[in-house]
Amino acid sequence: MNKKRIFILSLLLSVFVLGIIVAMFKVETVVVKDLNKSYTKVDFDKYLKGNSIFMLNPSKKEQKIKKCGLIEEIRISKVFPKKVIVEVLWKEPVIAMKTAGKFAYLSNDGFVLGLEAKNDNIDTIEGVIVKSAIIGNTIHTENNEQTIAGVNLIRIINDNKSIVKDDGFQSNVKIINGNLVQVINDKYWINFGDGKDIKEKFKKAIAIYNFNVDKGVTTGIINVSIDDHAIYEAWK
Repeated sequence: MNKKRIFILSLLLSVFVLGIIVAMFKVETVVVKDLNKSYTKVDFDKYLKGNSIFMLNPSKKEQKIKKCGLIEEIRISKVFPKKVIVEVLWKEPVIAMKTAGKFAYLSNDGFVLGLEAKNDNIDTIEGVIVKSAIIGNTIHTENNEQTIAGVNLIRIINDNKSIVKDDGFQSNVKIINGNLVQVINDKYWINFGDGKDIKEKFKKAIAIYNFNVDKGVTTGIINVSIDDHAIYEAWK
């Protein structure tokens, strides 16, 4: 038997043995460690069980699983011979909106994280016409851009309460007559219009609001709906 044939047979034997080893050591146990609360569980077994522990690529699996729309960060670690540990940082709900008798809870990028009863600890946007709310997908409303602007507005309000001069500045956001509106009280509104350039509009609105606080004003409409135009109007 010449050296070439011996080499080929050795190579085939090695591949055969490797194939047996790869087939033997398949993922049987998936341990999930939640780093925060999840609204909807993901079937990690579906993604990981039965995969060869040797051939499993954690980075590629992480990217694939994140496409479910519910996860902020994920880390997959292999524990030989047949175990995988999954550490998950779930997306968190920042607002809710009513749809079909329940409330759709949305992440800050507009993904639906759950459909549940009302949670008084989470801000809601009222007046939104929801066309489709499917867990793991982005919310679909009559005006998607304005809806996302409303999500961002609530986050901006909550992040900037320290610069407001009183305690009445609440994150009560509604769609009223097609406008994105922050309701301070029944007779005091801030009109953000279509919600475009929401950060800049908020800066203008808060400057007028704080000025009104100094003047003792507690009613009226702060209108920043028109680009480069911010006014205060008395309540009529």
